[in-house]
Amino acid sequence: MYLSRAAALVVARHPRALLVDQLKPDKFWARESLADAKKAYPASLKRNQAPSGGYRERGAQVARERIAFGGYRLALVLEEVAGQ
Repeated sequence: MYLSRAAALVVARHPRALLVDQLKPDKFWARESLADAKKAYPASLKRNQAPSGGYRERGAQVARERIAFGGYRLALVLEEVAGQ
């Protein structure tokens, strides 16, 4: 049940149609993920200090987007393997 709701939330916030240009197989996804990770970890984040609520929300937002990209990219690979 939880996974279904979480998946619906990710798809609603990051529809495949809006990301199709970024799903091209010639893109190097690791660089893209690194850039997003840098956005999620701001300079204001300090060792041994509690992160702000904004940090947590931004981290969750980046994570949901990366999950969407991962799912869509996996679907593309499976479609290619299945010949669709």
